[in-house]
Amino acid sequence: MKISGFLIPLSTTCNALQGSPFYAGIEEMKDRVSDLSRYLLSNSDFTENIAVSPLNVFSALKVLQESTSGAARDELDAAFGTENGNLLENKITQYHGELFKLKMVNRIFYQKIDNENAKEPANSLQDFTEVFDFRNPLLNPLHINKYIEQRTKGKIEEAFPKPIDPDTFFLLISTLYYKASWASSFEYTTVCWKNSLMGASLPCEDRDGFVGTDFFNMFFDWKGERPFRVVELPLTLPKETKNKFEPLKKPFSVLQIWVPNNVLETEQDHREFLNLMEKEKKTIAQEMSDSRVRLVVPKFSISTELDLKEMFYQHNVTSILAPGHHLGPIYGDNDPITSLNEAKHVVQLDVDENGIEGAAVTAFSMMYRSFPTPFNIDRPFYFRLILKAADPSMPENDVEIFSGRVVNP
Repeated sequence: MKISGFLIPLSTTCNALQGSPFYAGIEEMKDRVSDLSRYLLSNSDFTENIAVSPLNVFSALKVLQESTSGAARDELDAAFGTENGNLLENKITQYHGELFKLKMVNRIFYQKIDNENAKEPANSLQDFTEVFDFRNPLLNPLHINKYIEQRTKGKIEEAFPKPIDPDTFFLLISTLYYKASWASSFEYTTVCWKNSLMGASLPCEDRDGFVGTDFFNMFFDWKGERPFRVVELPLTLPKETKNKFEPLKKPFSVLQIWVPNNVLETEQDHREFLNLMEKEKKTIAQEMSDSRVRLVVPKFSISTELDLKEMFYQHNVTSILAPGHHLGPIYGDNDPITSLNEAKHVVQLDVDENGIEGAAVTAFSMMYRSFPTPFNIDRPFYFRLILKAADPSMPENDVEIFSGRVVNP
C-alpha cells in the first residue's frame, strides 16, 4: 500500500472576504504554493521517500525576488508570482501559527563592500539582513549551520557540511519549523506494508506504526469509480505546550493521506496518481465526511535534500543564472557582478504516534563573478619578498626579506 500525504492548514472561511482582492490574492498565492509542490514531487526519484515544504520554498523565492532587481526580479515574479507573496505568509502566521506551532523566518547574510559610499540594504530588507564575512574559515560554515539548527529546533544540524564558497556575496536562508500533536489518541502497532518493490506475489512486511479508533474525515467512493481513498488526521498544539487542564483546542491543521486502491509500481503509476490528486484535491473536501474508523498508519521519518537550480531553468528564470548586477536592493549603486551559485532545499519530517515534527530550510547563494585580465606566470621569472609597512613612508618599507629567480619550478 503506497500513501501520499499533504500537511494542510484548516481555516474557517470568512464570507465577507470572498470575492475581495485580498481574498483573491491569498487564493492565488496558495495556488502558487500548490504548483511548487507538484513540481518538486514530479521531479524526484519515485522509488525514494521524499518530503518537501513548498511553503518554505515559496517564502524563500519571495525574499529572493525582493532582494533582486532588473530582469531577475521580473522573471522571478512572472514564474512564481512572488510579488505579493507576503499576503499568504502573514495570514498563516498571524491567525494560525500559534495554534499548531508554525514558525517561518528569513535571513540574508551578505558580504560588506569596502567602499565609503556603500549604502545599507533597502529598508524593506533591513530587519532580516546581517553582514557576514564568507572568507572567514572560523565562521563559515559554522555560524550559518548554528543559525539554521537553532531556527529548526535541532532538526537540521548541518545544512552546509562544507564551507560556503568564499566568493559568496549573498546567502538567503529561509527556515520553517512545525510541530503538532494528534487530536486523537494513538498507540504503537505494526503495519503489514505492501511495497511495489517487493512484487505483487510476495508477502507484505511488518513496519512500525500506530493505531487509533475515532471519527475521521474521510472520502471513499463506494461505487469504485474513483480509485483512491482519503483520510484526514487532525492535529493541534504540541502536548508539551498545553496546560494539563486545558480543554482540547480545535485542530487547525491535518495530515491528509491519499491511498490509491492499487499499489503504485511504476513511475507512470506515480505520475498518473499525482495528476489525479491535482485534479481532485481542490474539491475533495466537499465530498468528505466523518466516519468511525480504526486507523492504522505507518511511522515514517524522511530526510530530503534537493538541488533547486534546475527549477530556475525549468521556469525560464535564467537572468539570475548569468553574471550581472542582480542585487540592487542589497548594494545599491555598488552592486557587484554576481550570479546564482547554489539553490538547495533540506527537509526533515518525522511522523509517529505522538504527532508530527518537521523542519525545512531553503537556501539561495549569489557568488561574485568577475572577468579578470589573464595573468599567467608561465616562463622564468624573478621574485622579491618585501616588507610592506602600514605607512609606506617609513624607511623600512620595501626591505627585501627574500629574493630570487625561478627558471624551472
